[in-house]
Amino acid sequence: MFDGIFARLKLSRAILLSVSVLAMMAGVLVGTTPTAEAVTVVSTVTGPACPDVMVIAGRGSGEPPQANWTDASAYLNDPYKGVGSVNYDLYQRLVQSSPKLHFSLDAVMYPAASVKELLGAIANFKASAVSGADRIIADIQQTERTCGSGVKYAFLDYSQAVWSAHMALYRLPKTILAKIVGVAFFGDPEFVPNQEIVRDFKLDDVSNGVAVASGADLKNTNVPKSIRSVTGSWCFPHDPVCQSSFGNAPWLALCVANSPLCPTSTPRSTARPRRPPSS
Repeated sequence: MFDGIFARLKLSRAILLSVSVLAMMAGVLVGTTPTAEAVTVVSTVTGPACPDVMVIAGRGSGEPPQANWTDASAYLNDPYKGVGSVNYDLYQRLVQSSPKLHFSLDAVMYPAASVKELLGAIANFKASAVSGADRIIADIQQTERTCGSGVKYAFLDYSQAVWSAHMALYRLPKTILAKIVGVAFFGDPEFVPNQEIVRDFKLDDVSNGVAVASGADLKNTNVPKSIRSVTGSWCFPHDPVCQSSFGNAPWLALCVANSPLCPTSTPRSTARPRRPPSS
């Protein structure tokens, strides 16, 4: 019964999220001056190696590529360029919103461990996220070496990749933070209620994300103060990754089983039923 509702609302929710993300980034992008046409694709980057804006995007747990996640071509040949459908949709809308600018999409090359790891081996889940953070740092360093200081950065991250982004952002120097034009998080494992970066469901999101609730990582919540005004976090109240609570525990089993009823923080989240399944 719910599948039909999900299908009808998926596009409208995607548009609403896109509008929110684009509005958040628009003010900074207006002042960005286009560069000359740039060169080749490097690593997992789709687009010019030295764009005006490098969009760093990380896929969620279990999203492809998986077995061949260390192969750059697996990202470039993926229909969503290795960043997942949610991030790829927003990236396309971002590009369309600023046709005079050159954008590139940098897929974070990391394991994106299965959500099954949350059931008993969160250390493995964290190790995967740490790997993603290391990769984000390495990719930015490579871009800076190749392009100099002219490239600005945007982050689009979903689920487990949000944890990676949190860790990476706190490791970046102030000179790089000053070039970040926007950060969008969906289904944040490091979610903490009432932070200024929370953009939706403020009255309903009362629990911590799984990384905080489990004690796996208490020091990387939020983002550096200088970029909070351009950061947005969206968490659907029944998403067991960003709302880790006893009441949401039954949903986790559905997510582990890769069920379409898993209430993840995606563009179709508002269509989810309000009550969790009985355990």
